[in-house]
Amino acid sequence: MNDKNINLVSGENEQAKSEKKKLKKVRLIAFFSLIIVALFSVFVFLVNITLPIQSVIQDQKVTSDSIFLLHGKLVKLYLIKDRVNNLSAILLQRKDYIAPVDKIFALLPSDLSVDGLVLDKNILILTISGNSLSSINEFIDAVVALGANKKLISDIGIQGIKLDSSAGNYSLSLQLMIP
Repeated sequence: MNDKNINLVSGENEQAKSEKKKLKKVRLIAFFSLIIVALFSVFVFLVNITLPIQSVIQDQKVTSDSIFLLHGKLVKLYLIKDRVNNLSAILLQRKDYIAPVDKIFALLPSDLSVDGLVLDKNILILTISGNSLSSINEFIDAVVALGANKKLISDIGIQGIKLDSSAGNYSLSLQLMIP
């Protein structure tokens, strides 16, 4: 027998060597997994010691409560800001009735009194009273002269004149159109 190339044991040796290599790889992976788990456990332990969970939970509760309170204040602030903006827009669009009313009141003789004042869009209804018809006539003439140029008053109408005979008072209601 000249067959020196035949080795019946070598096949088992190869298989055993490959199994040993696989076993070494598995042991190496297990060792590194063990080290990773140990390091992670130490890290969690250190975090737990330095940052207690109760403290974090308390801080979270305080922060969420303050955010909730600030949210309510922020909503109120936005609501107030919106109202101010809307009022500003209305004031910019609104006519100025102060100047015409001041000029009309400046014409009022001292013995007459204002009983009523109604403002509606471009209409001013003024009710005055006094015990002298001449003062009422003087006021009517002054208002007509004020409305002659149609800048301050565009139309004048008498709604009514009344006499209270028991008190001796006259009452006049004027309707004035303000352009």
